[in-house]
Amino acid sequence: MELSRSQAESILNFLVQTGLCKEGNGVFGIGDAHLHLPNESPLVVKHHTNWRMKSIQKMDNRENVELFFTAPMSISEKDFAVIREKLTASIKEIVGVAKDSPAEEVVCLNIDFFKTNF
Repeated sequence: MELSRSQAESILNFLVQTGLCKEGNGVFGIGDAHLHLPNESPLVVKHHTNWRMKSIQKMDNRENVELFFTAPMSISEKDFAVIREKLTASIKEIVGVAKDSPAEEVVCLNIDFFKTNF
C-alpha cells in the first residue's frame, strides 16, 4: 500500500500526539504511551480479530522463545469463574510489567477464554 507524503505526515503526527511515537531531529521512534481500547468500543472486535490473524500467520514461522497454547477443556461453571479471575489478575500483572518495560520489541499477547456452546 502506498501512502502520500501528506497521509504519512498526518499518521505520524497522530502517533506523536498520542505518545505512541517520539520524534527527535526528524527521526521517529517508539513512544512511551500505553494504549487501551475499551471493551465498549465499536473497534474492539476488529482490534482482536487483527491481532489473532497476525498470531495465526506467525505460527507458521514461530520461534522457540515464543508461546502458542490452545487448551479446549470441559469444566464446571464454578471453575470457569475461578480461571477467569486468575487470568484477569495475571493480565493486570503483565500489563504492569509491560508499562514499565523499555520499548525494544513489539510483541502481542492474545488470551481467549470462552464457552463454546457446542
